[in-house]
Amino acid sequence: AYGLKHLVHVLAVAINIAARLRMLTQKIAKEAGLSGLGFEVETNTAQLDKTSKLFEASRSALMTGLPTITLPPPPETVLAKLVEVQTMWDSYKAIASDIATMGIASEFQLISISEQADPLLVTMNDAVQLYQAERS
Repeated sequence: AYGLKHLVHVLAVAINIAARLRMLTQKIAKEAGLSGLGFEVETNTAQLDKTSKLFEASRSALMTGLPTITLPPPPETVLAKLVEVQTMWDSYKAIASDIATMGIASEFQLISISEQADPLLVTMNDAVQLYQAERS
């Protein structure tokens, strides 16, 4: 039986992870763009792969919970928003993965990443705000 203090801590951890996901959406776009422009391709594609994997692991932990740090699955309202993020992420991830694997990016891929980055960021921000509302 955990008390209110534990619940506040758990929500703070969830908010921190969700907020980090917002930043990662933009980091992925930057790394894809730099790779696509031929700037330090090996470094940026390796980093793109790592960043994408971190996003995926963090998103998964938020959606299903992470017992090792006593992070429970999210409330229904947050879960619904995270499902929306998942749908957007699937497309974003596929493009980022292709760029990371191939080490190059087509103009179409760069445009796609660019067009999808902000909507994904906004939707992830909505999830952060829903978590914050749970804390209030």
